[in-house]
Amino acid sequence: MGSSKKQTIGYKYFLGMHMILCHGPIDAVYKILGDDKEAWSGTTTGGRITLNKPNLFGGADSEGGISGDIDIEFGGAAQGQNDYLQSQLGADIPAFRGVVGVVLRQCYVGNSHYLKYISFLAKRINKTISGAAQWYPAKAAINTYDMNPVHIIRECLTDPTVGMGYPESDIDDTSFSAAADTLYSEGFGMSLLWDREKKIEDLIMDVLDHIDGVLFIGRSSGKFTLKLARDDYNPDTLTTLDEADITSVDDFKRRAPGELVNSVTVSYWDRGTCKDASVTVHDPSVYFGRPLTVGHSVSYVGITSAELATKVAYRELRALGAPMASATICATRKAATLNIGDVFALSWDKYGIERMIMRVGQIDLGKLDDGEVRITCTEDVFSLGAAILAPPTESQWVPPTFEPVALTYRSVREAPYYEVARVAGDAAASALPATAGFVLCTGVKPLSSAINAQLWIDSGGGYSQYGNVDFCPTCLLSSSIGKTDTSIGIAAGIDLSDVEVGGYAFLDDEAIRIDGVGASTLTVGRGCLDTVPQTHSGGARIYFADPFADSDYVEYAQHETVNVRMLTATPQGVLALSAAPTDTVTMTSRLSRPYPPGQFRINGSYYPSSVTGDVAVTWAHRDRLQQTVDVIDHTAGDIGPETGTTYTVRYYSGSSLQKEVTGITGTIDTITAAELAGVTSLRVDIFSVRDGLASHQTHTHTCSYSSSG
Repeated sequence: MGSSKKQTIGYKYFLGMHMILCHGPIDAVYKILGDDKEAWSGTTTGGRITLNKPNLFGGADSEGGISGDIDIEFGGAAQGQNDYLQSQLGADIPAFRGVVGVVLRQCYVGNSHYLKYISFLAKRINKTISGAAQWYPAKAAINTYDMNPVHIIRECLTDPTVGMGYPESDIDDTSFSAAADTLYSEGFGMSLLWDREKKIEDLIMDVLDHIDGVLFIGRSSGKFTLKLARDDYNPDTLTTLDEADITSVDDFKRRAPGELVNSVTVSYWDRGTCKDASVTVHDPSVYFGRPLTVGHSVSYVGITSAELATKVAYRELRALGAPMASATICATRKAATLNIGDVFALSWDKYGIERMIMRVGQIDLGKLDDGEVRITCTEDVFSLGAAILAPPTESQWVPPTFEPVALTYRSVREAPYYEVARVAGDAAASALPATAGFVLCTGVKPLSSAINAQLWIDSGGGYSQYGNVDFCPTCLLSSSIGKTDTSIGIAAGIDLSDVEVGGYAFLDDEAIRIDGVGASTLTVGRGCLDTVPQTHSGGARIYFADPFADSDYVEYAQHETVNVRMLTATPQGVLALSAAPTDTVTMTSRLSRPYPPGQFRINGSYYPSSVTGDVAVTWAHRDRLQQTVDVIDHTAGDIGPETGTTYTVRYYSGSSLQKEVTGITGTIDTITAAELAGVTSLRVDIFSVRDGLASHQTHTHTCSYSSSG
């Protein structure tokens, strides 16, 4: 106990680095992750920001965290040279225009020699890749961080740098604007990262798959035309193709029951967690007596929320779970007015079809001289009339909070001799100087994810860490108790299954022994260690310190003041030192003070309400040096006494001292009725003294008094 446990835990690593994220320009960087944990969030449009998550990877006892200044450079046309890079590489360096870069200015990056992944979340919506203002800006951004898919397709077609370079005049603005309006109203935004490993044409097809749309060259306009498959038509006004217009219907078929899908899983990227996720939806009606699930999985990496992923999953389920018909139709030039994605009404007596709504998948206009138009089509899902099932009930489970919070309930005090002797041993404890003192700390777990708490202490030279402290069980008194109560009601228990019978707990400033633990009742021994029985109000908190409390193992001098902070540690990190409450302990040489006497009685009774005549005060010896194995309560017989121990008894009438007797070596003192003449209220105090040090606590009791019965 006499020396500090401070030691070097490891090494901190600092890093200067220049990273290129992507082509510029962009709108903003809004989040930075360190090893998939949030290191910073906000909105920056370039410039210097400060990271301040030194405990992100577990703090000093684990892998540290990340902190320091970084420069976010968007690569604008006027961007100058970075001063930090110049200081490291020399003045003759590029300005790195046209790309988005990040400069770490000797940032703290943790205690592990393996560098953690650092990720940056950025968005580019309101600017094109060339830096020009975005087309149709009012509908470009969806849900703040996502882009309208129509804008993505349009930029892929027209951008001269990374896109296909078509002029804006080649775009059918009417169809693109209508599609953009629809997707905006649906909240259908997308976020994609294109790394050029995929062809631009394939990227466009991916977007079309997400939104259930088609892109084609309009025959009348000669422009790129965009059409969404939506329930946006009147069946009664559609073009009708029947026997008068059709020469043949080939390959007409419907999905067999065994081909129908009753479960769809959509994989997506969840913006909230910054991780891949998935949702699965079911249609229990599509079983046809089969006791199995026929599933279909699809990846839509541009989707960023579970809500949208669920909507798309039901869209796919509706299409794949219905026995829809498909066919190839050879028709007259009447069908030439149709485009890919259009719907029409099909009637064909041979198959018993009457105005079946079909959607064009492919169309071949053939040769003018043969007059035949060939259409590949599928029954439109929106015409089926099938009910769309409600999304599955959202789970009520709330993920546990891993962000550390401050300890609300804490037990911080000077350690009694019993605790010091258990840790250091009897010989070492008894050899400590009379002025020595140690802190003893524990607290109640503030949230389920908390692991322990770091112990930080300041005795005048600033805070330093001294190991970790375990959390202790706790409960409250359900009602007030007196000094003799040993069966006490409790409530609001936390971790009571961890309580050790035979150990001690602190109830206010009284140490009690735990003899039994029930759901609503504790059986206890009172006035244990160096304390005396006290009254306690209902709602008082019990800290089951044994064996959970711990010390910094640093010896402090009498009257020295120590400030203590306990920093909650969770898998997410460690509470900031500045966020932890402060508990202050002033050392009183508690471990060297003699124990107060036990069995304090007046005229043979514990804490009588009244006494008459001569007053005999009796007690039992106690010895701190012999009471280091078991926790002894105040009712036990003589133990010791410790060499050199005497007792002092004081008699009061109200606040007036009537008599003081010092230097008593026995276990009884008497005051006569004559000495108490005229006294109606008697207070008796008794405490131990050794080597000029009084016991940590004093027995005191007040009762009514009369000189005769």
